[in-house]
Amino acid sequence: MPENEWIQGKRFYFLGIGGASMSALGKYVLNCGGELYGYDAVPSERTAELEKAGVKIYSSAAIGEEEKAVINSAGKIVCTSAISKVNARFEECMAQGKNVTYRGEFLGEIASAFPCVVSVAGSHGKTTCTSMCAHIFLSAKKRFTAHIGGDDILLENYYRSGEDYFLTEACEYKKNLLYLRPSVAVLLNIDRDHMECYRGEEDLTQTFLDYCSKGNVALVCADDKKIADARLTYPSFGIVNKNAYFTAKAIVNERERYSFDFCEDGKAICRIRLKAAGRCHILNALAAGGAARLCGISAEHTAAGLNSFEGVKRRFEKIGEVGGAAWYCDYAHHPREISATLKTAAALTPGRLYVIFQPHTYSRTKTLMEDFANALSAAENTAIFKEYAAREKYDESGSAKRLAENIRGAEYCETEEEFAKFAARGGAGDAVLFLGAGDVYEKAKEILNKQT
Repeated sequence: MPENEWIQGKRFYFLGIGGASMSALGKYVLNCGGELYGYDAVPSERTAELEKAGVKIYSSAAIGEEEKAVINSAGKIVCTSAISKVNARFEECMAQGKNVTYRGEFLGEIASAFPCVVSVAGSHGKTTCTSMCAHIFLSAKKRFTAHIGGDDILLENYYRSGEDYFLTEACEYKKNLLYLRPSVAVLLNIDRDHMECYRGEEDLTQTFLDYCSKGNVALVCADDKKIADARLTYPSFGIVNKNAYFTAKAIVNERERYSFDFCEDGKAICRIRLKAAGRCHILNALAAGGAARLCGISAEHTAAGLNSFEGVKRRFEKIGEVGGAAWYCDYAHHPREISATLKTAAALTPGRLYVIFQPHTYSRTKTLMEDFANALSAAENTAIFKEYAAREKYDESGSAKRLAENIRGAEYCETEEEFAKFAARGGAGDAVLFLGAGDVYEKAKEILNKQT
């Protein structure tokens, strides 16, 4: 199996190693014979997994002499884009005169070593679609490496069987997707997000279009308005737009699990039966299946791969039951995602639906305040949990409390005790839905473990 020679035997230091994308890149470094060290402020399951693999990870507030020596000896320093430049570790790297490579650039360097790269971009659905792609390539017994920005139930955030193909997410945060030069550039949708990184919506849209132009071929969603308005001439996929090259017909809904004929150029080539709940997964499956077909994978393996996909953690994941109420977690942190998840949850819940949403970043909440309020107003029993600030400083105008004030009947939960009391209201036949990209998932599981 060919290896990236520039990685083998080299010492790497990852700043912000605990994220899904960074830890997956770390696993690749280890697989290629690199020596890996890292820092993350909060120990997690991901950092524990890497430590078990022999990675030394630092997490103390103060940087010690041992860690300074590691930085000094590192041949490559990789930093997540979310790390502030006033971070003590970043400042130490600068003080030592070290060159820092950001995550997106490093991902592009790795991808460039592969003969064929399939990348998945868009404001929503990247992780699910990339995971679906991995299942198709696995079914086809291709030699591939998958870099996933979340945890597929079977494959987790990283899988490697060879280096003929590289499957990855293409993140729009700080225009990181432009570091990739894919063989197949998939574009799922364009929506307002990470607007603090862009001059406006035109800049955001143009960045996605520039990403498409970097691919040998692009595969775009014909149903997305912004993509349709751009009048792109690439192959497309869609449900509503019947002119799409890849489309779904004979759609059947069985308790939010969808089956359909996967059609290529107007002809049904296989039957897909999705296990993951939600109509949005039809488009994700068309995109993943379409990308696989453009790579020459058979209809038989495309169907087998999609039918084997069971879902991604934190994507409408049932984590347990309390008092007869089903508890679900979903990563939805954008109004469009929230609306889709609420529709799925409502269709599957015979009783009452309780929704707890944790805003992720002040800038996103402030920019999309009205959209968040409208989306969450669809739920009758709503609580807003204290925001997950991530990399940002406090901004009252984008706070969770301000959002709660904009939603009629919504409650605001400042403490974990208030959070737990609201969640405990669900009874037999009800559902409790925890939404957000912050630590709401961990909080929900902690409370669940205490209740059961």
